[in-house]
Amino acid sequence: MRRCIRQVLVNAAIVMVSITFMLGTAEFFCRTFVDDGMHYHLEMWKYAARLKRISHDPAIGHEHVPSARAKLMGVDVQINDHGLRGPSITSPKPDDVHRIVLLGDSMVFGWGVALSDTLSERLQKNLSAEADDTYEVINAGVGNYNTTMEVAHFLSKAAMLQPDTIILAYFINDAELTPNHDAVSRIKSSSYLAVLLEGAFDTIARRFFWRKDWKDYYHDLYRKNTGGWSSATDSIRKLSEYCHEENIQLIMVNIPELRELDPYPFSKVTSLLANLAESLSLPFIDLLPAVRDINPQDLWVTVPDPHPNAHANRFLAEYLASSLRRNDGIISTPASVITPK
Repeated sequence: MRRCIRQVLVNAAIVMVSITFMLGTAEFFCRTFVDDGMHYHLEMWKYAARLKRISHDPAIGHEHVPSARAKLMGVDVQINDHGLRGPSITSPKPDDVHRIVLLGDSMVFGWGVALSDTLSERLQKNLSAEADDTYEVINAGVGNYNTTMEVAHFLSKAAMLQPDTIILAYFINDAELTPNHDAVSRIKSSSYLAVLLEGAFDTIARRFFWRKDWKDYYHDLYRKNTGGWSSATDSIRKLSEYCHEENIQLIMVNIPELRELDPYPFSKVTSLLANLAESLSLPFIDLLPAVRDINPQDLWVTVPDPHPNAHANRFLAEYLASSLRRNDGIISTPASVITPK
């Protein structure tokens, strides 16, 4: 009997050692050969692990770690002492500067592009090139934010930022519900293999099994009783009221989904945004015309990652700056609305 028990324990130990060895070998392989600094799932995981922390405010969810830095998707990313991407912010704001705060998610943050190629930096350059005034565009984008989180995050920093103008850059997934932010497990926070397996599982499930593809997923965010669009609408109204009280110009901008551009599959969502802006007497600019005639893949960071690359941000910033100058968007009367073409 004792011999049988001993044999069982020996066999179990052999199995455990074998599994540990295989997992260790797989982890080594992922770190050494798979991680080339451009793998979307791994880089997003590094972003969350190295540059983000859980916020004390559940409405914000997560936020950047002040003064943190990392190399992500081949570019250096520096977070300033206020928890935003970009140079340090002067507070109080100089009187001779027209300060624009650009609110958004990873599209505004500039995922996969150098700081100089972000939408905020290019917009600042374009506006300043043809104006006597001094413009400063602050990048308040944070990856994985929705509109509700963006507004809550801005309001927590409003006294320091002191904007003259706010541009709310809306992307189609900004109608997602705010997720619960729990502490990440030790395995997921340290294992490349776990991240890659989770990403592969999600890809296979969306392509072959029960999970919705990207177009169905986005359309469903705007169906009745989903809650996310309603929360986004309430937050935009809240931001509009705040801006009215503080005499701040608020402008709504739609950033298009770059996987299909002509015909664009989400024109109804753009109309929802335009109608909301009109109901609040806010200027609205749709950036789809800036890129509609370009091959979509030429605008992506990488083929599996359709975030705007440097070229896309150049087109988007030039169109946005031109629209603001042409329609006096920055100093417009509240009634001006730029509808999508």
